[in-house]
Amino acid sequence: MRARPTRALAASVWAALLATFLVLAPAQEYAEGELDVLVPFNLPPMYFLRDSRGAVLQLEVSPAALPGAVAPSAAAVEERLASLAGQRMRVKYQPAHKPTLPRDRPSCGASVGAGAGKGAAGSGAAAGQPCADGGGGTPPGGRRLGPALPDAVYDTTGSGSTSAVQLLDLELLAALATDGGSVSTVQATTQGPPASPAASPAAPPSPPPPLAAAPPPAAPIGAAPVNVTTAIFLLSFCGYPLALSRDEFMAQWVDGPSTGAGAYTMEGYVRACSHGRSRLNNDTQLVFAVDVPCTGLTTDYKPYNSTDQCRGEELYSWMNQAEAIVEAQYNISLAGIKQRLVVLPREMDAFCPWAGLASQGCIGTRCYVWVNGNSASDLSVFLHELGHNWGLNHAGTEWTTDEYADTTDPMGMGYACFAANGAWKLGWALPLPGADLSSATLAVGRWRSFQLPYQARSYASHVRIYPDWVPPNATQTDRGLPVPAFFVSLRQEALPYEWWGDEIPSPPGRVLVHASRLTQATMPPLRTKLEAIMARWEWFRAPLPYGIVVRVYNIKNATGASVSVCRRDREAESRGDGSCRDGLDNDCDGSAPAPTQPAPAQPPATLASAPQPTQPSTAQPQAALTP
Repeated sequence: MRARPTRALAASVWAALLATFLVLAPAQEYAEGELDVLVPFNLPPMYFLRDSRGAVLQLEVSPAALPGAVAPSAAAVEERLASLAGQRMRVKYQPAHKPTLPRDRPSCGASVGAGAGKGAAGSGAAAGQPCADGGGGTPPGGRRLGPALPDAVYDTTGSGSTSAVQLLDLELLAALATDGGSVSTVQATTQGPPASPAASPAAPPSPPPPLAAAPPPAAPIGAAPVNVTTAIFLLSFCGYPLALSRDEFMAQWVDGPSTGAGAYTMEGYVRACSHGRSRLNNDTQLVFAVDVPCTGLTTDYKPYNSTDQCRGEELYSWMNQAEAIVEAQYNISLAGIKQRLVVLPREMDAFCPWAGLASQGCIGTRCYVWVNGNSASDLSVFLHELGHNWGLNHAGTEWTTDEYADTTDPMGMGYACFAANGAWKLGWALPLPGADLSSATLAVGRWRSFQLPYQARSYASHVRIYPDWVPPNATQTDRGLPVPAFFVSLRQEALPYEWWGDEIPSPPGRVLVHASRLTQATMPPLRTKLEAIMARWEWFRAPLPYGIVVRVYNIKNATGASVSVCRRDREAESRGDGSCRDGLDNDCDGSAPAPTQPAPAQPPATLASAPQPTQPSTAQPQAALTP
């Protein structure tokens, strides 16, 4: 319920840096062009594109494309790319013949091109059979990134001359690098027809904040659905009118041809927070304005009265009556839609003491959301309640008992995307490469450093530390992690979907630490805590036996935050036990004297595997509702 108020460059990809061209098939369909690409913090940069016919194209960056003279060696290129991290450079591409990814995938409709409106882009299949997940033909290894590029690629097939050039759209994709966790972030600019090779390229315009891409795995990761499919009922009853008309609701819910850049819509909210991994659009939302009976009997013959009551009898009667009326009126079946959402009249605010109410987890045949009419225009309330359906619980803080106290998370009181722990659970965020830590990768007294990108800009964006060295609580039976994991993330204001108060000045934002026992299964929906909000030079020290220490060195809008993490096993080092001279920072206070003699090699710690979540219960979700 929502209450009111490494820069490590893998040797295996060195071949990808030997030429600057666009690999595509067939070559004669395309002309030369240019892109502005963002050099990611997670190397190597592997950029992929897709045209409106579904062909996959790879952009390879060579040493010649990098500003300044670069020696033709992997180390030199790595050093230069690392120095350019977070900056953009303009890269030319030209036709070639070799396809980079297989095209034997299900036939999907071509993506709608630029000029058709934000809401039309990539929505559904225009030709051929739809893809298995109902999407717009996303190829293996890539994920669609927003509007198509209108003027980058041209089709001259069958014409034999440039006078009959037909525009082909390009969409930006980003692919995982060979380490399985590196995600490249790309940004393109719109430009006119490609100039001749002799022409000097125009200076790139000032780009908007970078978009973040998330390549889809072979199977969805996390608890959130790929396609958010919902039956929505805007209710009137007992003479109480609709809180919003259907047109008013649709204007705030999905993008349309007239939706402008920076518009505040639920489609944009889900797209921004999930980095495109979940889709909510006009093709997945059925919205009905329904007038339901004021009084009557429930399915188990109990009386309900909607005039001034807001009990379970009324809650489920509203859902059941609305479904029956819609199915009869339109001669359709809604049985295949699991998620149901009701928007109540504003008059019910006097009788329903919450802004929203929802089922905990979509584990049965139905899951429900009710939103009070006075909150019908607050999209953070809808995201909060949908979060409950997907297995999230309330977000509090370490320093208060208020279960809603976390103002950085919509599961608390935040007007924002989910915090890193919730986003990780849903599959909407991943740790940075090499930043999913445990006893095997975070030894006592050894600092590890990371460059955090802003969570709103990058799919792989946080450090996750699972302290498997801590003994589990033997009394816990809820199928969550035995001990809480700690998430270190960087957040700043990213309008229109992330708005912060004074505690997170933006720019440059703040480094946050959250703790939770969440898994990536839908159940159980466990509460989370914000542990710290840190500026430059501030520290976080978790109590023993967790012993996790986080130190923030700087936060810059252009490059993100430089942080280091350490694991301590004592409050202070002591001469008596030799910890003062073992070369380790055993108490993680930032100082570690050199050892008097070489320390013996330590065997690698054993990684304790987290318990696998059992299959979710098939019980109906009505029994567990939360505001």
